[in-house]
Amino acid sequence: DGGSKKRKKKKKKGRGLKIALIIVLILVLGIGGVIAAGLTVVKNTLDNVGRIELDPDLIGINPQVDSDLRNYRNIALLGIDARDMSSDENVRSDAIIVASINKETNEIKMFSIYRDTMLDLGDNSPGLDKVTHGYFYGGPTKMLYAINKNLDLNVKEVVVVNWKSVADTVDALGGLDINIKDSEIKEMNKYIQDTYKNIGGSNAKIETAGKQTLNGNQAVTYARIRKDSVDG
Repeated sequence: DGGSKKRKKKKKKGRGLKIALIIVLILVLGIGGVIAAGLTVVKNTLDNVGRIELDPDLIGINPQVDSDLRNYRNIALLGIDARDMSSDENVRSDAIIVASINKETNEIKMFSIYRDTMLDLGDNSPGLDKVTHGYFYGGPTKMLYAINKNLDLNVKEVVVVNWKSVADTVDALGGLDINIKDSEIKEMNKYIQDTYKNIGGSNAKIETAGKQTLNGNQAVTYARIRKDSVDG
């Protein structure tokens, strides 16, 4: 029915970027021996990955929540829509993932927060607003404030990636396997030139449908698709 189609469409949106962001997070943290397995070179290529230490007094952590979650290391991974690769000002965070690491068992769980989730963004903002706008109002600090304050978490670390960070990571890993539909080719090729214009690299277009290995720029462009020719 119409409702199920909308849910499927919403679920699809940004899935490629989220996969790539998880890869970046694993590389940055060095979880599970990935770095030791010979991928240190990948980590070293991520010139545009920002690992940021923030003032704990400004990120909305409730002391009781912090105590309750003392056995967990919670880290936010933010994918920003920066066109200017030298700046993260006046941008939004379109992909938001929280990784929770159990310090006792080393078990890792991740969850994604939809960019349009309405949260209280606090001071210097309209208050209740889409969480994606938090980065625009106050960068990583405001994003962590919104996550911690509204979701009762104690996220103290954040990793920020832009388009180029994701593209470089995908390229360093040899590409990302994605099943491209006929109806997605038009949108892919429509935006690939814009991706290339902003971050350099490859502007190779998609020629055929089916499962194929996308390069970094193609993977970023795939993640940017909001519709396909079937959706209109």
